[in-house]
Amino acid sequence: MTFTRLYYSVCDVKLNIIGSLLNNNPNAIYWAFELFDSGFTKEVMELLIKIYYYFYASLNPTFENYIYTKLWNEYFDKSDYSMRKSILNLFITNLLSRPFNYDVFILLNYARQTQKQSSDFKKEKIQEYVLNENYLYLSKFILNEMTNEDVIDEKNETINFIYDEFMNNHGFSLNKSTILKNIRKISKKFPFIERNVILLTKVLYLFSKINKLKLGNSIYTEENIGFNDLNNKITEILKDETIRGWKKLPLCIKYKTNEYNFRELFKNLPYKKPISELWSPEVFYYECLTTPIWTNRIAEFGGNIKSDKYVIFKNDDVSEEFYSKYWYDPEEQKREIHDMIWGRQVVDDVYVDWKRNSLITEQNEVFQKFDYKLL
Repeated sequence: MTFTRLYYSVCDVKLNIIGSLLNNNPNAIYWAFELFDSGFTKEVMELLIKIYYYFYASLNPTFENYIYTKLWNEYFDKSDYSMRKSILNLFITNLLSRPFNYDVFILLNYARQTQKQSSDFKKEKIQEYVLNENYLYLSKFILNEMTNEDVIDEKNETINFIYDEFMNNHGFSLNKSTILKNIRKISKKFPFIERNVILLTKVLYLFSKINKLKLGNSIYTEENIGFNDLNNKITEILKDETIRGWKKLPLCIKYKTNEYNFRELFKNLPYKKPISELWSPEVFYYECLTTPIWTNRIAEFGGNIKSDKYVIFKNDDVSEEFYSKYWYDPEEQKREIHDMIWGRQVVDDVYVDWKRNSLITEQNEVFQKFDYKLL
């Protein structure tokens, strides 16, 4: 398990960002800042882009260019952390004002959980899928049967048949060459997004227009929502050496993890140990060695890993100094703080309105659990 600077599970924080965005809650900014300030500066931007393609792209295709030309470039061009966090804030602020649905993510999970079809290409099948708006099988064909190279090949029969069907039967005027060049360009900058997924978002956008779903406009705000002051205050508290470590958590923990119970939506969650087994500081900090901020803190005091997977320090004085500064001592915290950090432990059903502004109307058992590995 990997932890953030405030002892949240990184897995939970990612789910909190998604849950907050899909419930139009600006707390998503707090959670994004928590990942950023824990050292996951590249990962948090990549996660937001994945969220865009999985939940927003099929309804907001023009936002892709705004991400590509402005947000991504400015984020990685800035060396100043406060400026980079402002760009994260701006990204989330714009997402909060845009329509979304679960279509791409549902279909991606469906394709990953089902068997591949025959690799034999049949024109009639593509025509049938497009004409009958059979999203499940069309998406499975795009995601499972087409290779990364197929997606950008202007001579590929599948690509041509798909777009020809939209032009011939639905009256779209499409420049296939421009679309495929755009996919090639985007996938080069965002290699963590499969080309097949980008193609699927563009196909579903056409279906969304046909079905008159609510689509986003091409107007983007340049004004951030708050949270900068709160984030700066948390950072100051954590740096304040006059406050002992165990007193810092109650001053810094402001929002409850797993508020929307998204843990129940995902399988393959990386919870390797019960939380109760991590209360020992030596074990806890070993688990933290995959978190940049904790790696730096342990290295600052010369911590070493023992063969039995414990972190030790040169002597008791150094150990005491480290724990005084950084051991937030969960056992000394009130139950309220435990619940905010670890979330609800009761397994409840979670309600997701996945039919909202959606092309998908039928229920399917594979829609019940999503694959965390896709994040």
